[in-house]
Amino acid sequence: MSILLIISQGYSVYRKGGRLHIRTKNGENSYALSHLSSIMLIGSGSITTEAIHMMSKAGVSLCLLSKNFRLKGIFIPEENISSLVERRISQYELWKTSKLKTAKKIVRLKAEAIIKEFQIDLNPYLALIEQAKDLQELMGYEGLVSRFMFEGVSKKLPTFKERSYRPPADPVNAVFSFVYTLCYQKTFALITSLGFDPYISFLHTRRGKHASFVSDIMEPVRPMLTNFVVDLFLSGKLGKAHFLDDKKLNKEGLNVVLEQYHTITQRCVEELYSSIFKIFNMEECDEACSV
Repeated sequence: MSILLIISQGYSVYRKGGRLHIRTKNGENSYALSHLSSIMLIGSGSITTEAIHMMSKAGVSLCLLSKNFRLKGIFIPEENISSLVERRISQYELWKTSKLKTAKKIVRLKAEAIIKEFQIDLNPYLALIEQAKDLQELMGYEGLVSRFMFEGVSKKLPTFKERSYRPPADPVNAVFSFVYTLCYQKTFALITSLGFDPYISFLHTRRGKHASFVSDIMEPVRPMLTNFVVDLFLSGKLGKAHFLDDKKLNKEGLNVVLEQYHTITQRCVEELYSSIFKIFNMEECDEACSV
């Protein structure tokens, strides 16, 4: 089964001849719902009630997001609800019985992603992650492999010194924060549509309205997002002209990042799905396709 991603301003979704038709500025495509598990519509547009009814009968869920990936709404067919409840129960059971073991999976997946994206030898730390006796020790190793990742960033972008947050100390940190936020919003929508509780986490601690399980699922994807930001600067797509006071993206800079982020949305969703299904030992969807 596939996840269909539509990224467009002005999409039109409707039923025609027993198939789902989607029209965007790039043209029109039709889909047999028997090959889809869910659809994510990103941007703005319209969808007919006939199309929603067709999706409901086929058991295809729908997730609506703004162009900035803020969640607007989720539609879940009635026949899917029981399986989503079972997923949430399995999440609670893991939280009660295997919290540390599950947290180790998350950190290990992140370390493996850093190895892949930055060609850094972290194999000795993979063993330490498995040997961690509690969450505090494990978070120490997570911070360590993250530090190695950002040292890799410094080698590619000498102007970047270290990760800083509120406020970002430089343009690179500003884009890191923006891109991570975009992914956070998309991940929240994704895990909610899959039936998981965004606030029951294994690695991170919930504070206020922070959906800590979203941050858990994001960790294995952060190395890919980090490399994406590095490439924006190395390729010249982002430069001084895109920032205010060298620390905040201006309107043009925001548009550049959003436009480029759309190009990796498919890969990002695929990797988020992969993280979720590896953590919970579930059968993965075959692929994510996009228009």
